[in-house]
Amino acid sequence: MSRRGPWPARALARRFPDVLFGVATARPAVALTLDDGPDPDVTPRLLDVLAASGARATFFMLGEAALANGPLAARAVAEGHELGNHGWRDRPSRRLPLPAFVDDLRRTHAVLGAHVPVRLMRPGS
Repeated sequence: MSRRGPWPARALARRFPDVLFGVATARPAVALTLDDGPDPDVTPRLLDVLAASGARATFFMLGEAALANGPLAARAVAEGHELGNHGWRDRPSRRLPLPAFVDDLRRTHAVLGAHVPVRLMRPGS
């Protein structure tokens, strides 16, 4: 692997010990995650496909979108999917001043928490 290529998960885990990169499982599994929703056009179709295949996913939702499309967030939870915090709107989290970043997380957590307890967070961009 070249120095410019993707880092192996073990190397990333050593460099960032507080970030989850993988979980050992008793059988083969894939974690399906979806970002930036819920979108009124795309999310219902994704939920239909997931339901038809019996698959579950984690939807990392934007607070602003979840507030505007609450029934879609509720549907995702009702169909067995997990919600994760992806910030208030789609923008690079690393560029936000700390107070703005914390405010984004708290606002989004409150919106998503109305549907289900939220355990996961993925920074934006």
